[in-house]
Amino acid sequence: MVFIDWRMPGMDGIQTARSIRQLELAHPPLLVMVTAYGREEVLRDAEEAGIRDVLIKPVSASLLFDTLMQLLGGERLDIKPEAGVSRKMYPAAGLSALHGSRILVVEDNEMNQEVARDLLVDVGATVDIANQGQEGVEKVMTHTYDAVLMDMQMPVMDGIAATKAIRRDSRHQSLPIIAMTANAMQKDQERCLAAGMNDYVTKPVDPDHLFKVLLKWIAPEHGRAEPLSAMPAPRDDGLVLDLPVINGLDVEMGLRRVLGKRPLYHKLLHTFIQAQGTIVAEIESALRTGNRATAERLAHTAKGVSGNIGATVIEGLAAELERVIRENAPPAEISQHLDAFAQAQSDLLSALRQALSEPSATRQDPAGPDAGALPAILALLRDFLADDDAQAHECFESHQQALRSGFGEAAYLALERAIGQYDYPHALETLLAEAARLGVALS
Repeated sequence: MVFIDWRMPGMDGIQTARSIRQLELAHPPLLVMVTAYGREEVLRDAEEAGIRDVLIKPVSASLLFDTLMQLLGGERLDIKPEAGVSRKMYPAAGLSALHGSRILVVEDNEMNQEVARDLLVDVGATVDIANQGQEGVEKVMTHTYDAVLMDMQMPVMDGIAATKAIRRDSRHQSLPIIAMTANAMQKDQERCLAAGMNDYVTKPVDPDHLFKVLLKWIAPEHGRAEPLSAMPAPRDDGLVLDLPVINGLDVEMGLRRVLGKRPLYHKLLHTFIQAQGTIVAEIESALRTGNRATAERLAHTAKGVSGNIGATVIEGLAAELERVIRENAPPAEISQHLDAFAQAQSDLLSALRQALSEPSATRQDPAGPDAGALPAILALLRDFLADDDAQAHECFESHQQALRSGFGEAAYLALERAIGQYDYPHALETLLAEAARLGVALS
């Protein structure tokens, strides 16, 4: 089997496939084309060149396995999976290592921060956030952590420089530092290890792999609370994600990235719209001023956040754009990749804005918000906030209609902002002050 990229300098994938066929080998390999572009652009030449299948980047492990089995003659078992998002179940001893641990996430992108924090809090970890490398170094010097998740590409100080700075302090020689990178190439992994990192996880983060790596480096004795017997099961949060089919958006994959948390995925889609609406203009500006490092970092970020929501087409196009910028390709080639990325990005953003502005992602609350239920909702949310329990987010999302109606816009937005920033003390203060103003007695 030979997997061949389509767009390559010198000889592209079609030419490569034809040349392999011309070798007239006694046992010619099966040829598979891999591309970040649409199938229709390559299929017309692929069959003639002897290509048996075409895969669209990014290629998942599942798709790669299915393709191998199909082309090598394996038989598929027609087993219907159970409904819902599957979860890998970890032993209690393993999860207790994470439960009660303190983990620092050094990451400049808000969406990546939110995903990492939500996944880690869900298994009982305490999470601190640093927005760039220098801030991460300062936090390590003043706090005690069981592990550090370190983004590679950040402004001010990147992950490599931050790791080297941490390792220069003899107190932190054994601190597990795990790279988070959207670059899965061997040379990038070697750079991580050479800088003093212990391991790496690729972005968009696969929850199973993240937990596996953390369990490898966080010792079981760090568990400081009752062990969990397994990964928490998905809660029935009442949110219906009745999104229309959107070209290039794999909703099932996006939900897997967040362990089936529909409120979180819904929020990530809104965050994507807000954060990525100007990304093309930012990349163009960086290129126009000759700042290719910034342009590469922006494309790298776009690749990661697109993967978080399952926007696989944009993820692949951003990866190609990042590559040509990094390799100092001619301006015309970079412009071609940027145009393809910009068009796909614009199409997805338009589709998401239309889908999310309609009542397609709504609560199962046909009777509307019940004012009589407000005291019970506030009491439940108060308890979550007082206990620093991340279920506060899901509680808030599930009852936002009642909260908005009862609190009024200003107080509601203040509460939403505090909970969204994990500022539980301020959120609790806001909730109690508004309950007192409304004369709501909390049991």
